[in-house]
Amino acid sequence: MCGAIGVHPNRQTGFCRGCNESYRLEEERAYHEQLELERWEAEEGPDVERVMKEREALRQRNARLRRKYHLKSKRDLKDNR
Repeated sequence: MCGAIGVHPNRQTGFCRGCNESYRLEEERAYHEQLELERWEAEEGPDVERVMKEREALRQRNARLRRKYHLKSKRDLKDNR
């Protein structure tokens, strides 16, 4: 890759030791970015936000209905068991 003369290339990659290490470093960086993206999508991504908004909207609708018809809350129902 660097064109160095008189060095022994790696048998698998064909790179000298320095270029091979640089190549492996770039692979690890790319893999790290992929893992971080997957983690972000699982914890904070658009799907999570959509589900949270939908749950909050439904919770608010339930609270309004409960107040309108003087129904017990989930906590009160649990306490009566």
